[in-house]
Amino acid sequence: MIISTTRVIMKLYVLIFIAVFSACAGGKDASKTNMADSKTEEEWAIDGYTAGTIQDFSLLDGCGFLIVMNDAQLLPINLAEEFKKNNLAVWVKYHYPKAAQTTCMKGTPIAIDEIKLR
Repeated sequence: MIISTTRVIMKLYVLIFIAVFSACAGGKDASKTNMADSKTEEEWAIDGYTAGTIQDFSLLDGCGFLIVMNDAQLLPINLAEEFKKNNLAVWVKYHYPKAAQTTCMKGTPIAIDEIKLR
């Protein structure tokens, strides 16, 4: 009788340990995981994103950071500070703003709707 009670208690401790450890594993909220790791390039395109690389053109008059793509160089008018890093790979949704004026002759002005790390 003592052995079976001890087994039941040990099983209970193991279940509690597993439950607590599983709840705390990683310390991350599953809803905040990096979605860039789970989507293919086609899925990003279907969602309206375009792949690009942020490059620093500060040495050119009035340019600053541009988003360089295969066939275009885009000048974001609302690029957040956290994305102002040279050679940063990003997914971007954007539109062409009305009457945007800039002194940069290198890129086409855009307004970023959404931007995410690649």
